[in-house]
Amino acid sequence: TAVNNTDELLEDVFVYYKTLHTDGNFFGGITYRVDFGDLEPGASAQTLAGHYRSGGTEIVRVGWAGQ
Repeated sequence: TAVNNTDELLEDVFVYYKTLHTDGNFFGGITYRVDFGDLEPGASAQTLAGHYRSGGTEIVRVGWAGQ
């Protein structure tokens, strides 16, 4: 779930994430991305993030167009 906590339209919101190895290092060179589209102020959006595992994945970047 992504939430726009600003008072501005956020266009083309995206999140990059990586899988963590049990030793705390990133596993492999793959970085996954999920897109949330445009988010109006105060709005939220949900999307399915393949390969995401609670406790075993780290978000490495959140961004949007014009950032």
